[in-house]
Amino acid sequence: MRTKRKISKKAIALTLAVSTMAGSFATAYAADPEYKFTIVRGIVDGGRDDQVWKNQDSLFGSATVSKASAPSYYTTYMFYSYDDLISDTPEIQNKPGKSVDIKYQYGARGSDFLMHIRGCDNRGTAPNYSTVSGTYKPVK
Repeated sequence: MRTKRKISKKAIALTLAVSTMAGSFATAYAADPEYKFTIVRGIVDGGRDDQVWKNQDSLFGSATVSKASAPSYYTTYMFYSYDDLISDTPEIQNKPGKSVDIKYQYGARGSDFLMHIRGCDNRGTAPNYSTVSGTYKPVK
C-alpha cells in the first residue's frame, strides 16, 4: 500500500525562488555584453566598462554601436589582453546601429579569456572626451 506524500509550501516556494534566480542568470548571461569608452585624440582608451568574454570558438568579435556622443566621427576598434593587442584594427563610424567584425590575431584564437575592447580616434577629428557605447558578440 502506497502513502501519499505532501509537499510543503516552503519547499515549493524555495524551488520557485531557485528556478527564478537560475532563469534570470541565464537570461542575463545570454545577453550580449556591453562596452563603453571615451575618445581622446591619439590615446587608446577603455574604461572600466570595456571588458568582455572571448570564447574559444570565435574567430571574430562583432562590435555594434548603440550610442555615441559624436555620431558623425570614426573610431578604430581594438581588442586587448592586458597590454597586448590581439586583433586587427578596423574603423567604423560612431553611428548607432553600425557594426564591425574584428578579426582576432592567430595566437588569440582557440582560447577562452576576458579581454578588453578599446577605441581610438586615429584621424584625430572627434571631439575629445566623446563617448561610444555598444554591444559585443563573439562570431564563429
